[in-house]
Amino acid sequence: GEGQLQTYDICSKRQEFYLKSGRGPFESLHVNSLSLSGDTVNVSVLPDATCRYLIAEDRSENCLVPLSMEPSEGVFLNDEILSFKRNPEAVQDSFMFCSYSLLDSTRSYWGLFPDNDEIKYPEYDESKHTAYQGDLYLSPDRGKALFVYYYAIGFDILDPASQSNEHYISKTPQVTVKHVEELNANFVRGTERWQRGYAEAQVTDSCFYLLCEQNGTSYVLEYDWEAAPLRLFCFEEKIRNIFVTSSGDY
Repeated sequence: GEGQLQTYDICSKRQEFYLKSGRGPFESLHVNSLSLSGDTVNVSVLPDATCRYLIAEDRSENCLVPLSMEPSEGVFLNDEILSFKRNPEAVQDSFMFCSYSLLDSTRSYWGLFPDNDEIKYPEYDESKHTAYQGDLYLSPDRGKALFVYYYAIGFDILDPASQSNEHYISKTPQVTVKHVEELNANFVRGTERWQRGYAEAQVTDSCFYLLCEQNGTSYVLEYDWEAAPLRLFCFEEKIRNIFVTSSGDY
């Protein structure tokens, strides 16, 4: 049934459900992320695709109108989709990101991995990408992007126009890589005491915010796009998510 994507109309107090489970058009096995581009909702799903919905002006019948299903996951720039993806034709994991053109359906791979990791990752598979996985956040003007790591503690600042990235990592991925002979496959898992760095992020055109927790206290760190720290907010309770408006209110 439906239910992987839900909307709630504040005026009519009506709840709606979208995205059936499956592999067909506007169906998915798993929802990875959701982003907004103007009046369009972009939903990154598995198998690798992005379902695009138009927010309806007249919501008397439906809040969202199916728009298109693009054959690549990620966040939308102007004429391309940006994603964290390995080049399947590459011998080694040499690049982190993929830009998929909506104009000519071509892909370009770019963005170097950090070079100070002591783990030797196997070649010919996605072990390194699994270790360095994270979430992409696009600025409202679509000129900058933030990539926040999951197993590593830190983030990257991306310039999609020049296809470059800068690393700001205090701890490389806290993982182990184990080869299972019976399956002839490598498995990447977090170490026994691995620590999550930033649990959530929000971005504006002028700065970005990172949420982290330590000893039961939540912190929100504010940075500008040059990675200079601006402010630190402290909360004495555990916070799971944050939302920041374009003016910096949250």
